[in-house]
Amino acid sequence: MQTIKTFDNSFEAHIWKEKFVANGIDAFLLDEMTSSTMPVWNMAIGGIKLVVADEIYTVALLKLKEFEVDYAQSATCPVCQKAGLDYLPQKSGVNFLTEIFTWIFSSYSVAVDYVYHCASCGFESASLPPSVEEIEVYSENN
Repeated sequence: MQTIKTFDNSFEAHIWKEKFVANGIDAFLLDEMTSSTMPVWNMAIGGIKLVVADEIYTVALLKLKEFEVDYAQSATCPVCQKAGLDYLPQKSGVNFLTEIFTWIFSSYSVAVDYVYHCASCGFESASLPPSVEEIEVYSENN
């Protein structure tokens, strides 16, 4: 078995695993339960691992690249029309305080709110597709 991708949460791991299974590639998740029940250990164990058999490793890597290209091209910025929106913790005072308190009291930090962020123009949206209001507010301020 060889690892083709790692994840920090089981939701994303299952989505990617099912993409492979739907395309006829047997894939399995390792360390899912450990990572889900003890998120603090996630970094120590290397996250949740998506693995495939050695015999189909190269085929799975090609399919992985295809999936990643499709995913990157599927989300485009409504303002600058460039592909590749990132899903990042929102920079806000509430998020900062939450991260500090969870880090102090539970050994790892958690961000409350995430946004889709365009690295090209700086547009941020709470959802995809973004609301008309979010686009209008951004256009007025820039």
